[in-house]
Amino acid sequence: MSSNAPHSNPEIDETLVQDEDELRSALRRNRGSGPPKVPGYRLIRELGRGAYGEVWLGTDVNTGREVAIKLFFHDGGLDWPLLRREVGKLVQAVTERRVVQLLQVGWEAERPFYVMEYLEGGSLADRLELRTFKPEEVAELMLQIAEGLAFLHSKAILHCDLKPANILLDSAGQVRLSDFGQARADGEGGPTVGTFFYMPPEQANLSARPDVRSDIYALGAVAHALLTGRPPYASEKASRDLASSSSLADRIERYRELIEHAPAPDAHRKVPGIDRALLDIIDRCMAKDPGDRFRNAQQVVGALRRRRESRARRPLLIAGLLGPLILAVALGGIGSFAFDEASTAARQAIVDRSLNANLGIAQVVSAAVDRNLSATQRRVNREAERMDLRALFDLTDEDERRQQAQTLTDSFYGLYQDRFFYSWVLADADAMALARSPFDARVIGHGYAYREWFSGRVEARSGDQPVMATPRQDVGLTLAFRSTAEGQPILISVAAPVRPRSAGAAGPPVTGVLAATLHLETFNEWLSSTEIRRADSECPDRFVILVNRGQVVRHPCPAPSAPAPPVGPESFFHQPSVQELLNRTPMESSDFLDPLRPGERFIAAARRLDGHPDWVALVLQNRQAAVAPVEALTERLASLARIAGGLGLAVVAALWLLLWRVTRSPGP
Repeated sequence: MSSNAPHSNPEIDETLVQDEDELRSALRRNRGSGPPKVPGYRLIRELGRGAYGEVWLGTDVNTGREVAIKLFFHDGGLDWPLLRREVGKLVQAVTERRVVQLLQVGWEAERPFYVMEYLEGGSLADRLELRTFKPEEVAELMLQIAEGLAFLHSKAILHCDLKPANILLDSAGQVRLSDFGQARADGEGGPTVGTFFYMPPEQANLSARPDVRSDIYALGAVAHALLTGRPPYASEKASRDLASSSSLADRIERYRELIEHAPAPDAHRKVPGIDRALLDIIDRCMAKDPGDRFRNAQQVVGALRRRRESRARRPLLIAGLLGPLILAVALGGIGSFAFDEASTAARQAIVDRSLNANLGIAQVVSAAVDRNLSATQRRVNREAERMDLRALFDLTDEDERRQQAQTLTDSFYGLYQDRFFYSWVLADADAMALARSPFDARVIGHGYAYREWFSGRVEARSGDQPVMATPRQDVGLTLAFRSTAEGQPILISVAAPVRPRSAGAAGPPVTGVLAATLHLETFNEWLSSTEIRRADSECPDRFVILVNRGQVVRHPCPAPSAPAPPVGPESFFHQPSVQELLNRTPMESSDFLDPLRPGERFIAAARRLDGHPDWVALVLQNRQAAVAPVEALTERLASLARIAGGLGLAVVAALWLLLWRVTRSPGP
């Protein structure tokens, strides 16, 4: 609520008088005359003073009722036609609730008077001294004033001086129009002027004939003042210019020119919370051209009532809009929650099924690899136990020994070449290579005491030959290594000790070592059948990793930035995600991070080989690819839901627009 004080200039705000000399004479005659006396009433205090008289608060000595008494100045300066006109208009409007009620007239008193009901609510001018009004308050006051004007106009009465000071309020805040000193009958001749900034420009003419549209302009000006604290076109400068004029006619002419040349007022448009409908009504009331205003007060009443009804329907319209929206949002929220729950459950079901499948595949793969490794070891060990091979080391002729050794390894190579064996090597107890198949002269006669296939211990560098060669004592597998031959295949050696003929199948001494190398890619080629491949991906959605003593010997698709097999423990086996997986029971994870494919997540399962516990088979399935069908279905359903939601909102919006068009009030 604004507390701006309204524009106030006593010389300008008063109703204009048409004979200023007569007014000054009347004031001199009544100055110092003391409190007036009115038969039958006791006067309490003066309420106000105007151009032709004063208003007192009094009480009826018989009933004690408080009344307002307007006393005219002494009859020497009294305008009898003015008095009769004002009283006559009050008598005509005696039944209208929006007009102050006339109770008694004293024509023959020393000072003529008439008695009206006293309205303790004061005037709008009194209220406006304290604060401006909210738009809704102004709209209600305008409606009540317009109702009063409509009644007066129906009686062919024009008020001609409507302003906040002439609009009183009863105890319930209801409007009563008062002060009919300038009132005229519609079409009545004779000059009439009102109050600057409230009277319309066509009334600023001593020969003007106002009509009902003059009161309608004043109604708009009152509304402007109630909203902003000032009537339209009012300013300190304008008030000074008008006050400095030498005559009434000059003032009126300046006022008319001021309004005609000034831009339309817009201060009321900046009031917070004001609506377009009320602005349009006020602007139409204040139109400079009478032809652009409402034709009568009843039209103003109708426009204000339609606005009120429209605003009363606004909650229904809002409810009509928000109700379906809230329902749609609620249903959408419930549907979204249920949809998310169903999607999550579907994803989890896919993950659980993939975990079970991967555990089963890991079990099958580990059993198959375990069986193949054991079979390979048995083959090599069986050949190492052949008597003709063991007898070879009884020969004393070195050349003959090497020749027979080469013959035997060639036969082994020919026998097993379709079983993934890459090469065969036979060395004596001093780690000197006697034969290699396929033959390689660079190997024959070279010492291999540092190699794991000979010693059974962790392999040393080729330059770090042990002081004493110590051959392995049992059959075993080595770590994988990359061959220097063409293609650099990944190989693994299977080696078995060779014992003398007289030593039996086991126990010292060891006279030599027979080793065969396996081509791991062809050895494990069958694993590809367990993997899920897509044409658009270089890496299978599901693949198998083999680890031997912490070393990755098989990984079908490490990332370009990751090392290729064989991969040491520090890059894979010792990584936290791998250790966490291997320490679980069962060994499974629905969110596994593959150190050799960073940034991707997998559904993983692992299993150690029963016969070779240092070996681990891991089955990894790309999590994104696994849940892709659910994600695709989810996205399709979400798209359909968005389309359905959009159509639903469009229908709601269309219905609301239709309702708004049907129910909105037409313009003024």
